[in-house]
Amino acid sequence: MGLFFLRSLAAAGSLQRRQLRRLATDGAEGYPAGSVSLQDAALHSSNNPRHPDQPGSELAAGDSGSSSSAQDGQDQQAPSLAAASTAAEAEGAQARQQHVGEGLRLAPAADTVVHSQQAEQQQQQQLEQPGSPWQLPKVPWSLNTTITIAVLWLCCFLALNNSVVPALLRWSGIQAASKAAGAGSAAAAAEAAARLHVVRHLLLETLQVVATMLLLRRSLGRYKPRQLGLFATPFWPLRRWLLAVAAGLLTFPVIDWVYHRVVLLLPAAEEYAISQQLVSSSSWETSALWFGALVVCSPIWEELLFRGFLLPSLAKYLPRWAAVAVTSLIFACLHFNREGMLALLLLGAVFGAAYAYTQNLLAPIVLHSLWNASHLVRVLLGGNGGAL
Repeated sequence: MGLFFLRSLAAAGSLQRRQLRRLATDGAEGYPAGSVSLQDAALHSSNNPRHPDQPGSELAAGDSGSSSSAQDGQDQQAPSLAAASTAAEAEGAQARQQHVGEGLRLAPAADTVVHSQQAEQQQQQQLEQPGSPWQLPKVPWSLNTTITIAVLWLCCFLALNNSVVPALLRWSGIQAASKAAGAGSAAAAAEAAARLHVVRHLLLETLQVVATMLLLRRSLGRYKPRQLGLFATPFWPLRRWLLAVAAGLLTFPVIDWVYHRVVLLLPAAEEYAISQQLVSSSSWETSALWFGALVVCSPIWEELLFRGFLLPSLAKYLPRWAAVAVTSLIFACLHFNREGMLALLLLGAVFGAAYAYTQNLLAPIVLHSLWNASHLVRVLLGGNGGAL
């Protein structure tokens, strides 16, 4: 804009100089030589316009008028055009700065979103694809946390078994109804006792499922264990965990034989014998409750606790085989079954090996359910069951 303005001024000055030269030439032609000077001729020409017949008079007047009006218009428009150009350039620069700033702000956010999506996809693929066989997931929590959770679970179990469940049976009226139903005859008393026993057992197992899940979620939630492959229960692919289940089933006859050899050497405890009688004397409705307690609820919380939590926690500090052995020993001891101690120890080793091979809790849960179901059927049919 400034260059255009300078060019306009230069053109106007050039036009004025041409007009002066033309006037001077015309004055010299209209007066005798030496009579007047060029300045007088120019003054005389401006005060006394030439005759219309004289060439160049109208052109000079028209050029002079148009030049002065153009110059005035340009002088008036130049500041406004310069201001408008400056404002437009400032707005353009500000817009470019805003776009650049927005790009700089959005670029890290976009990169973060892309990276997070890629990480989630990789993590999902890792969860869908099982890890290498015998490679247990690594736990991020310490041994202190493991011991604390184990102690809390034991306190919770004792509280449920000794206080909460008996209180619920009293408050609900189930215990009183059972006593009233068994007042008629010995058979009715046996059936009422069997029904009360299974209701108590089912209530305890159900509360154990809820308490174990809540305890593990509350204590380990901040570590996001599912994202680390812990407590995984993927149904697909079937091949590996079904293969582990099939291999585990092959060990059941051996473990059952060991159990019966131990029973022959050790006399059955009175409490365990009474428990066997209570189970075998129940009706089919009561048998369904036993299946719910021992085939559904019990395997879920026991495998969550022992194979899902305790086994990987110990494998962080012990060799894998030692972690399986220690977990199996604790598993057997907490069943409080002297005759089934060795059989439960072997079962715990089979369940632990199935989980270590698959990193999938479905394998030990299914094996545990099948073991309990097979021996519960034998007890209900009047035979000698195994370690439940």
